[in-house]
Amino acid sequence: MRVLKLSKIIDFIFGTTILFLICFVWTRYFLHDTWLTILISSTVTFVIATLYHFFSKSKNQKLELSNKEIKNASQISTGFLLSTKQQILKNFYEKLNIKYNTKIKSDYLLVNDKVLKPIYSTQTITDREILDAYLKVKDISAKKMIITCQNADNTAYTFCKLVTDKEIIILTEYEAYTNIFKPLNFEVPVIKATIRKKNAQDYLSLALNKSRTKNYLIVSIFMLFASFILRYNIYYLIFASITGLLALYSHFNTRYNKAPEYI
Repeated sequence: MRVLKLSKIIDFIFGTTILFLICFVWTRYFLHDTWLTILISSTVTFVIATLYHFFSKSKNQKLELSNKEIKNASQISTGFLLSTKQQILKNFYEKLNIKYNTKIKSDYLLVNDKVLKPIYSTQTITDREILDAYLKVKDISAKKMIITCQNADNTAYTFCKLVTDKEIIILTEYEAYTNIFKPLNFEVPVIKATIRKKNAQDYLSLALNKSRTKNYLIVSIFMLFASFILRYNIYYLIFASITGLLALYSHFNTRYNKAPEYI
């Protein structure tokens, strides 16, 4: 995704400010030395921000896509979520077979000497899905398996590193678009969706979406100020910390922000 420097600066200021305020009010609660409180809060904020930077996985890193391409990638993933496995394989086959020797197998494709396995689910895929896919192609001669999906968690990437007889590559929503769908001018046909009842995942997506950040932030700031002037401020500190962390998670998480907003 093409992201302006201003967006990165705003994200950095937002995240570090909330972290610092949470650290500051809790340190202040136990200490009465203002300068020591500022020093400790700054140190903790710096350490957490540094760890976040270095331990962010590649699946969360932004790719060079325009806003229109981001929308296209999301539409393709949504189309696959509403399709059967055979429909997904057929869509891949029709595009890939134009340029490559492609064969449809039971639930994957052979593209030249590589295995292509689409896994599209409303849930983030884990090592279990990767293991199931690997066991089905374990004994064939192909040495590389490419898995396309909407999102994958850390266990999926860890499992890929453990497999030695095949190279397993996971391409999430935007990575798959950049490496497969965009070069092939991929389009998913419009599929009529039936209305379904909302589940717990839907409510979590609503509660932890980026659009909720402002609400959590306002409540957190109000609670922080209230803790300075009202009695029993420990309760205000607890609620301020919880809503502050919810604001941070809602703003930065990718699981519940399928179509991120960019400046």
